[in-house]
Amino acid sequence: MILTHGAPDQLAALFSSLRALGIVDRAFHSSILKQALEANPRYLGVWAVWEPDALDGRDADFINTPGHDATGRFLPVWHRRFGEIQVEANVAINDPKRGAYYLLPTRMRRTVLVGPYEYPMGGESVLIVTLAAPILVAGQCLGAAGVDFSLEDVAAQVREHPTPVSRQLVETMEREMRHSLIFTDLSGRIAYCSTTARQRLRPFGLLPGPDQGQLPPAFAALFEDKSRPSARRPHPEVILHQGSRSIRVRLVRSRRIEAALFLIEDEAAPTPSELLSRREREVMDWLAEGKSNEEIGIILGISPHTVKNHLDRIFKKLSVDHRHAASTLWRNERGGPVG
Repeated sequence: MILTHGAPDQLAALFSSLRALGIVDRAFHSSILKQALEANPRYLGVWAVWEPDALDGRDADFINTPGHDATGRFLPVWHRRFGEIQVEANVAINDPKRGAYYLLPTRMRRTVLVGPYEYPMGGESVLIVTLAAPILVAGQCLGAAGVDFSLEDVAAQVREHPTPVSRQLVETMEREMRHSLIFTDLSGRIAYCSTTARQRLRPFGLLPGPDQGQLPPAFAALFEDKSRPSARRPHPEVILHQGSRSIRVRLVRSRRIEAALFLIEDEAAPTPSELLSRREREVMDWLAEGKSNEEIGIILGISPHTVKNHLDRIFKKLSVDHRHAASTLWRNERGGPVG
């Protein structure tokens, strides 16, 4: 089995199909993960996590066996942390911070990129990024499957051995991650700037300095950011704008390999849902159904005047002038008919 771009989606779809067909042998499922890792040397790990008893209803028979935790839940990760391929049980799946690799795809019910973040693997913490997709069966989310990449290993290879092979590895990771990468030493001097990073930076006039080792000013300012990490902002970041284009830049430092890296991604414009509060989304749901202010007020238990105030704020956030335009935007996002 060789998985390329979209590997998490392929894995999730495969496990979903097997589960729907009643093929739930755990050893077989685990072997699929192992084969996927063996076939893709650039992956650090390949994993799956199922909800309690969601695979075969036999969690109690597998307590603390390889690839399972103390509940017997099926959550193996096959990895090559120290060269040799081995299996462990995924951890911290309910931790809001360290368990985001599982919580985000299952809650959002779509493929997500998570990280960079520190994760225990092979007895040590490693800086990784994860692509993960939900396992959906008959409309229910029963788990998630994903692929892990070690940013530290890649950074070390590029800094120590900047060969065509190591550069190709970076380009492959960038395609999988949908990010561009710049590697520096801990002083902030550029060790490697990928081709896609240059392509993303050129429209912003942010290419490296004349000696090619000098960070662009906006990046240098980010490098000097000494603010303390938080759960909401674990790494310094900035959003840069040029006309209608925007990019998000994050800085991640690794003391273990004495390196740092910038992750660059295109910043998508927020969707109408992301612009509105929970109450404003409720108002829009009913507005799109053709309800009047009075009807919306009765349904939501608020006054028509309050509904009007909500709509005034909604129109400003969505940059529209009237109800029909707002309803059209909302229906387009929801995929419903536009009347």
